[in-house]
Amino acid sequence: LRVDLSSSNIDVDTLIGKGGLSQRDSLSKMVVDNNAIAGINGDFFIMATPSAPVGGQVQNGKLVSSPSNRKDMATLGLTFDNLPELLKMEFRGAVLAPNGNRSEIGGINKIGDSYSKVFVFTPEFGSKTPAVPASSPDLTFVVTNNNRVVNIFDGKTTDIPTTGMVLMARGEGSNFLKNNLSIGDEIKMDLNIAPDLSNIKMALGGGAILVENGKIPSSFSHNIGGVNPRTAVGFTADKKTMIMVVVDGRQAVSRGLTQRDMAELMVKLGAFNALNLDGGGSSTMVVRPLGEKQPKVI
Repeated sequence: LRVDLSSSNIDVDTLIGKGGLSQRDSLSKMVVDNNAIAGINGDFFIMATPSAPVGGQVQNGKLVSSPSNRKDMATLGLTFDNLPELLKMEFRGAVLAPNGNRSEIGGINKIGDSYSKVFVFTPEFGSKTPAVPASSPDLTFVVTNNNRVVNIFDGKTTDIPTTGMVLMARGEGSNFLKNNLSIGDEIKMDLNIAPDLSNIKMALGGGAILVENGKIPSSFSHNIGGVNPRTAVGFTADKKTMIMVVVDGRQAVSRGLTQRDMAELMVKLGAFNALNLDGGGSSTMVVRPLGEKQPKVI
């Protein structure tokens, strides 16, 4: 699938299902729900319910999922001028209390392990925060509406307001929330993301860089071994064409490719830079043929 990035009639962005990042949905439904004409699967994700993307994600200029800070995984970015880039994103953030105290943010719309740091959940994640098992210690929740604290309590999960967000933590993060925030306080966050995202309209996390400046790396920073279905995205040297590729696999008519095979295919198709995306059972391309109303998996 080739996309003319120089055309004013083309818009490329990430897709989120109606249930939010936390709910896995079929690509076909996401394409229909977002009135798109085509789409491919994207980032690697947490194989659990609720789910979450592994990497960072920006939709229409808004950060909807913080980067994972993994050095082995890269991100595809697209500027507001429709110029594609391969990025290595890093994230640092903190919640700022009115008294001047601050606490580190563990992630935005991410699934945590211990939740000892403050995690932030916005409506893009879904209708509820991740629930912890009944046998686990309670979490502390700070619920906001229009950036003001409206409730503070302990529990297992809570609703995410459509015009607010939820701060969630236990341990040290919980102590910070209880001891430094009160009903009515304004919530401020200090978010530092490198590189600067002020001109990034769209960003999608992925795996290894398959092609960099026309060359395939001697080894991949993040390698998915074996012959499998594959998905990758790349762009030409002049940055005017985006190339989205899906290779089927695990069947007689198409066994799939190795990751290096996929890199070589991207070069053959004209990619000067390319990024590996989630593959295997996730690899899907959906296109709405010209003149038809419904998209098809191809």
